[in-house]
Amino acid sequence: AAGATWLVVAMLTRYSSLAAIVATCAAPLFAWLFTRASGPTETILVIAVLVLARHRGNMVRLAHGEESRISFGKGS
Repeated sequence: AAGATWLVVAMLTRYSSLAAIVATCAAPLFAWLFTRASGPTETILVIAVLVLARHRGNMVRLAHGEESRISFGKGS
């Protein structure tokens, strides 16, 4: 589900980093919806926080309009 989220956001926005951030934020929700178990959800939440911390630079570039976009071929 997180991978599908990444793909949809990447196709819509052409920002890989934004897609990763959105998919990372959605992953704990998906874990809860699919398992209804707190253990896996909490683990994925901790991982998500770590991933978001690693994407801080991308978030700053996105906010400043400086992040590069994905190219899907000639003319994109």
